Amino acid sequence: MTRVFVMLCVLVVTGICLFGLNHKLYYGQASMQEDDAVKTAPACIKKLISTIQTKDVWNPPARVFKGSHYKNSDLYFVPSRCFDCDSMSQLYDENCNIICHPSGGPTGKGDEKCPTNVTLNEFDMIWKDDRKHGYYFTS
Repeated sequence: MTRVFVMLCVLVVTGICLFGLNHKLYYGQASMQEDDAVKTAPACIKKLISTIQTKDVWNPPARVFKGSHYKNSDLYFVPSRCFDCDSMSQLYDENCNIICHPSGGPTGKGDEKCPTNVTLNEFDMIWKDDRKHGYYFTS
């Protein structure tokens, strides 16, 4: 009985830790400098945000994260546009070239071509679509 309780506790704690890591990427709080970060983002990232705003609202809402971990340049991460579809997330360089797809797709692991030194949990959210969204995915 004690062994089962310990295993259950480990599973619960592990789940909370994993959820906590991914929680930032799906629901992360934008920093107070969100507007400044978008203002200083490259023109192509601003255009990407503008394009997202002209489309149907994503579920979960679209977000853009920024990190500085790749060849001394900024990277921008856009998570998948839906929870339960095969849509892949995108990792862009500062010129909006897609570097890789970190997650999503049929396996949930993206294209598995991302550089090993890129840690998405160290990225900060710079923009979140605050339009009201529904409970279904539309393309």
